[in-house]
Amino acid sequence: MDRVCALCGAHFDGQIRNICCPACRKKPEAASCEVVFAYANCIVCGKPFPLDGRRHKCCSNECLAKRQRQLHALDQKADPEKYYAKHRAWYAKNKDSINAKRREKAALERELEDKKRKEALEHEYKQFSLLWHKAISTESRDDFVSGRVLPSSADNPEAASPEDRDRILGELWDVAHMSVREIRAFSGLSQQAFSDFFCIPRRTLEDWEGSRRSCPDYLRFLLAQAVGAYKRISVGKTSNEA
Repeated sequence: MDRVCALCGAHFDGQIRNICCPACRKKPEAASCEVVFAYANCIVCGKPFPLDGRRHKCCSNECLAKRQRQLHALDQKADPEKYYAKHRAWYAKNKDSINAKRREKAALERELEDKKRKEALEHEYKQFSLLWHKAISTESRDDFVSGRVLPSSADNPEAASPEDRDRILGELWDVAHMSVREIRAFSGLSQQAFSDFFCIPRRTLEDWEGSRRSCPDYLRFLLAQAVGAYKRISVGKTSNEA
């Protein structure tokens, strides 16, 4: 490859490790010389680049790929039959490794997609949890629906229309303030049937409905979903998308 002597500046044919030309290598000062690369112009973009042993005609991988595409196009135009026969033979020889790389790439893409989907779901669940607990602690339905009391760390639902947004938040507030009696009434079951269906002791159910004991908020939410009093959807979706 074309090299430039670090001492005299002369061009000579040598390896990447050759810093000085043969005439200057034995000089004492050659030991302290630094590499000086010859420069060439990229045949694709015309940009000058150092001939450091990695590239000889193109300045970058992008230009190299572009040059390869140009050469492929020229070969295809010159003799299409020979071009396609060459590529069919190349593919037949390398198809196992090509397919393996394709499968590896597809698996990696699926893994990244699954990770993004999981992160998106975790984020959505976190925001819903914040909204749920805020709905429980907010006495006024209008204040909650208007968004004046939403936590700053929670994303406000952005549905396709303000009506959808208000409806979603309103339904969440309604179920957050439903009593166990109202949930059972919605189901249309008697106390005994409701108790048997959900395996809740009859006395416990009576105490919840009589306000002698407090039913946990998360359990009320699960019961409301189980009887169909609330259909959980993404807070960012419209009713048509749910």
